[in-house]
Amino acid sequence: MPSATAGVELVSTPFSGSLHRRTPLLAPDGGIDHGVLVIDRGNTAVPWYELDSVPSEVGGGISGTDSHGTAHGVSPRNPRMMRFRSVCGIHWPNVLREDPEANHISVEHWVEYLRGVGEQPGVMLAANMRECFAQWAYHTFARIEPTEPGFVLDTTEVPTALLDVISDLPVVVEMESVEPPVALASDTLRPVWHRQEGTTTHVAFARPGRTRAEVRVETGRGVLEPIVLRDGTFNVLDIRPTQQGLDVELEVFGTQDVPIVAGFAPTAVQSVGHTLTVQRHAYDASRGVTTATVSGRDIQGAKGTIRLVR
Repeated sequence: MPSATAGVELVSTPFSGSLHRRTPLLAPDGGIDHGVLVIDRGNTAVPWYELDSVPSEVGGGISGTDSHGTAHGVSPRNPRMMRFRSVCGIHWPNVLREDPEANHISVEHWVEYLRGVGEQPGVMLAANMRECFAQWAYHTFARIEPTEPGFVLDTTEVPTALLDVISDLPVVVEMESVEPPVALASDTLRPVWHRQEGTTTHVAFARPGRTRAEVRVETGRGVLEPIVLRDGTFNVLDIRPTQQGLDVELEVFGTQDVPIVAGFAPTAVQSVGHTLTVQRHAYDASRGVTTATVSGRDIQGAKGTIRLVR
């Protein structure tokens, strides 16, 4: 197993293969080995060499659960179809066709398949692998208790070994409501990004660590602020109101547009430090949204802070 000292933090691999494990698992589908978080990606039953091929049905279940009553990840409806658990493995040939000009057709097949995965209750399509692994940790070990009007988030049982790997990432909470949240009040948790899809709302709270915190939710037709409207593969690590305006801590892959509801029209958007560059920004007064085009020096993920100046 590679060591975290070599820069490797996350690994996904089928546990059903020739995996020789010597470190006790934290959960049936994941654990820490030499500082590396390893998650079982199961098997979609799609051979690596098959062109334009998707699984025969949407894989059932989510990490830490067995919603279809499966054993060892095998679907009872189709014994040949292995469910993928928290990671859906896709090999490069699976998204290709013999005629390269028709590759878009196989890509559309995978888009349709993954859209079906994301529509399963309790399932969220992660924007990147770091978010996937962090949400696996919180989903497996954290608990949510509904209250009126809101919920209690309890992360006190998340193992320290996991927090050592994912502690800079937010925890994502799914809420169902006809109207989106317009206010989220908590003494210890700070919302950093928000995404609304129909009646389903995903809200991320920055760096929860080990806590038990109440969140009071108010819904309506207003706008939640300050918040990032998550629509991309970037990670929002934190949001901090300051005397100058608003600081947004990000992890950016390449160049991406970041929509931000700051509660004011910024006079400038600038980078704090040298890891990120703000190429341009635009303010939409009708929506109260500032869209900053941000690029990072490291295509594998550059962390830094941008500042919206009042």
